[in-house]
Amino acid sequence: MKNLELKIKYVFKKLFQISDDKILNAKINDVEKWNSLTHIDLILEIEKTFKVKKINNKDITKLNSFKKIFQYLNKNVK
Repeated sequence: MKNLELKIKYVFKKLFQISDDKILNAKINDVEKWNSLTHIDLILEIEKTFKVKKINNKDITKLNSFKKIFQYLNKNVK
């Protein structure tokens, strides 16, 4: 589980240039570089990094914070 968290943190740092102390509480409305376009980049990066098949549209809109992404991947990644 710690490995999963580290991988997600890496993706967040790569896309949003966000500091470690802000990642765990990151939400779409609180991160300056996280907007509708970078959200798509985030979803694509998650699919690639975690080898997740296509994340459905309903879930894409719900994955709007670090915590929700962590929970989703913890449940759906083997």
